[in-house]
Amino acid sequence: MNPNLQHIRPLTLPSLCAQHARIRSALAAGLSLPFTRDGLAGCLDLQLANVREQAEDSFTTQASRWRSDIGNLSLTDPSPVLSLLSDCPLLPLTEDDDAAQEWYWTLYNQSLNPVLRTLIGEIYPLSLPQKEQDSTEQNHNAAWLSVSWNGMTVRSQMQAADAVWLALFSRSDWHRQRHALPAGMAITIPLTLADAVLPLSALHGLRTGDLILPHRPWFTPSGEGTLSSGTLRLRGVLQLAAFAPFTFTVTDMETVSMPSSATDTMLTATQPATSALEFTPMSDNVTENLPPLPVTLHIRCGSLTMTLAELQHLASGSVLTLRDVVPGQAWLYHGDIALASGDLVDVEGRLGLQITQCFSVPAPKLPIASEEHAAEPELAP
Repeated sequence: MNPNLQHIRPLTLPSLCAQHARIRSALAAGLSLPFTRDGLAGCLDLQLANVREQAEDSFTTQASRWRSDIGNLSLTDPSPVLSLLSDCPLLPLTEDDDAAQEWYWTLYNQSLNPVLRTLIGEIYPLSLPQKEQDSTEQNHNAAWLSVSWNGMTVRSQMQAADAVWLALFSRSDWHRQRHALPAGMAITIPLTLADAVLPLSALHGLRTGDLILPHRPWFTPSGEGTLSSGTLRLRGVLQLAAFAPFTFTVTDMETVSMPSSATDTMLTATQPATSALEFTPMSDNVTENLPPLPVTLHIRCGSLTMTLAELQHLASGSVLTLRDVVPGQAWLYHGDIALASGDLVDVEGRLGLQITQCFSVPAPKLPIASEEHAAEPELAP
């Protein structure tokens, strides 16, 4: 037995139920709900409170417990928030006269803003011993409840059980807060000229001088083709003259329902390729019955970089500048790993890549399918 194993402790991760995680995600994104009071527009916002904010707020402010129609909740410094949400200001909590307290809270709830009344119904203070309150609030999601109205903005940290949050979300038409991305954020799109699928045996035997004829070209030898990024498809023409700048002129654009990678997978699956049923010889070795592993490769020729603002203003006729382009040359990629480079050639109207250099990529030795089971490679004879 390895003596070091006794010092290895199992990894213990905190558990989080899916419902709790969904609530946190909704609060982290931010939720807003507009309301009107005295003819003036206001807004109620919810935003997830991080751990540091929770600790700081609990250290400086004592939370108070409240009972509502959707369940119990806690609020820190509740007076400013609850006062803005009712025509009756929130008075300091006292327990001297039960009859007066009952009369006051009846008046407060009758004056409550209709939006808040729809959310939580009636609200009353709830007295709990501190120890019981702390144990009740353990592992509860906490969020900042902010109220903006008539030039004033106040907030309170709210904690509640998952069932209370779910009821709160379902009782009104909350709007997700949308945060604008910086217009100068750069997006890089690789210029993929074609996709090629090779069996592992053909890829292992790739040599200088080999000619690859891709099964799915995105561009013709004349430079006309389609540039894809996610669900965006840009059709246009490449201008790869002898000298820079090298450009791609957009002639048409569309948004598809699925990204090209998902569509390509579906198309590949429906192509009349060699069926796996053909690889079922009688043998005790299970691995001999498996078809050869196909590897999807991409032929790339540089890339283009756009800011978010440029991407939003794309239109037919837009001219995009390409980077890292060597006219007449391209690279063979598997994912983001360059395997080889070569010269682009026109093979009777088809775009091909003739390998001029193979790169050394450290990789584990993989088993290669036998020749009788090898799929037809996309290497030209």
